[in-house]
Amino acid sequence: MKLNLKLFLYYSLIFVVMMSVVIVFQYHREKAFRLQQLNSRVGAYSDIIYHNYQLADSNLYALVKLLPDTAIRVTMMDTLGNVFFDTYSDSIYQENHLSRPEILALKHSDSAYDIRMSATNGINYYYYAQRYDDFFIRLALPYDVSVVSALSANLQFLYVFAILLIVILTAIALVSNMLYLSVKNNENRLKRQLTQNVSHELKTPVAAVLGYMESLVNNPELDNDRKEYFINRAYIQSKRLSALLQDISTLNKMDDSNKLYEKETVDLVEVIYDVLRDTEDMMREKNDELVINLPPDIIVQGNKSLLYSIFRNLVDNSIAYAGEGVTIRLSMTYSDPQYFNFVYSDNGVGVGDEHLPRLFERFYRVDKGRSRKLGGTGLGLAIVKNAVLLHKGSIDVHKLPGGGLEFFFSIHR
Repeated sequence: MKLNLKLFLYYSLIFVVMMSVVIVFQYHREKAFRLQQLNSRVGAYSDIIYHNYQLADSNLYALVKLLPDTAIRVTMMDTLGNVFFDTYSDSIYQENHLSRPEILALKHSDSAYDIRMSATNGINYYYYAQRYDDFFIRLALPYDVSVVSALSANLQFLYVFAILLIVILTAIALVSNMLYLSVKNNENRLKRQLTQNVSHELKTPVAAVLGYMESLVNNPELDNDRKEYFINRAYIQSKRLSALLQDISTLNKMDDSNKLYEKETVDLVEVIYDVLRDTEDMMREKNDELVINLPPDIIVQGNKSLLYSIFRNLVDNSIAYAGEGVTIRLSMTYSDPQYFNFVYSDNGVGVGDEHLPRLFERFYRVDKGRSRKLGGTGLGLAIVKNAVLLHKGSIDVHKLPGGGLEFFFSIHR
């Protein structure tokens, strides 16, 4: 799936969810407002009856007919539920209404409503009851189209939201496309830069090997010592070329997909001691020392080869560039349910502050001439960072006050 489509779907989903929440909230708010309006209107009728019923005396029917809703039914009862007036019945001997839901609710409120079928005539009604000092007034409207319409939410806001949705989704599509183009352009720029760097890095060892071999081919009369020198130099450059190609291949595989690397249960302590054994001779030559302070078992799910490359490249970097007689320290700062956290440091010559932000860049060298002379590819720390990220960790580097570098990094369990 293309990046711009992913971005569009991601932001569209977020927006649609937010809009849905707003629409549902607005819908219920609108319904509540409509209900409040109807209750207020019918409540006003109840107050009119209350304030005028004693004046109307026996002519309550005439008073009710003056109300705007001519189909309204008015029932009046004492606080025990005994009906003494009903516009739909001349008989005062009606069933006690105290058990009606809207009347029961008056125990806890001054007014209440209910929508149900009438037990008297079997018609659905909207009931509204109001409590007064010594009696109750209940009004009922047939639950017909007019009442349903009065209680229904005004859905005009949906049209506004629909237009807003179209506008914002269009904006999201445009922004997603712009972000995609920006990311794509940045990727293309980085690829061009990487291609140029790779071409430049490969050119030096290839040209050197070619030069030494041409010297041998064009000068067959060279003495054996000179021939051996050229062959040895060509071999060294070939090894450098092989290391460079291997590092480039490793980084490309990590860039393409972490699925290319199989994961297994790995004991990091074993991996670290493998690195110690493999670099022991080089450290002895430089009079370096590796001090390891780790618990006995550090078990993770990861790729053993990449985990090895993390610690091997850090150690190789210290051996090559930190100087002689360097003490390298590796310890675990703390662990949590998800990560093991390490600190790796050396007390070597270190680097300038201006170099720290770029140490993990591909082909970045602090001292280009010295690095090439020592056989470095300029990719070691880039491999370290990518391998750490591939294991869902993070890495950072700092200068030590007394000289040297300190790396903090984490590896997912």
